[in-house]
Amino acid sequence: MLNIIQKAFLIYCVSGLSQTAFAETKAKMLGRNSSYCTVFAYLNAGDIPKECPKIRKKRGVKEQNIKEKTVAFQSIYFSYSKVTLLKESFNVLDTIVSVLRHPKMSKKILRIEGHTDAKGSDRYNKSLSEQRAVAVKDYFVQHGIKAKRLITKGHGAKHLYDTEHPEDGINRRVEFVNITL
Repeated sequence: MLNIIQKAFLIYCVSGLSQTAFAETKAKMLGRNSSYCTVFAYLNAGDIPKECPKIRKKRGVKEQNIKEKTVAFQSIYFSYSKVTLLKESFNVLDTIVSVLRHPKMSKKILRIEGHTDAKGSDRYNKSLSEQRAVAVKDYFVQHGIKAKRLITKGHGAKHLYDTEHPEDGINRRVEFVNITL
């Protein structure tokens, strides 16, 4: 027989599952002006190169404990309802290319995941997100990253970043997952 704490925990778990099946932690959303070292830290679970200063907490006392291996960028822009990368995206993409060229990352495999908001049909959003992930992969390949190190996946609106606002722009993003950690 379950005690009251076990029952409460079970109810909490079941109610959480009804909202999101095995809720995943959200990717760390980085901004357009994220530094090379910050992007490197998140793509390589905090294992940064010597040339990067220690990434510290706001109080400057201890090094951040970065365990995420997924990083998201809302600042990778495409033409409306198309797969054409806009030039405003190049700064972020070039930073990721630089990170991928570093010897610590040279054998790492990156999954590029496209996400859309909930506007449009599921079929359309899935196709658009897949094509956008491929466009990012093509950009990386054109800039010297080997295609065999890059895997693409389109999710459409399946994994919204903000489920309370399914048509919000924050849901339109590209995520990068280091799958070799």
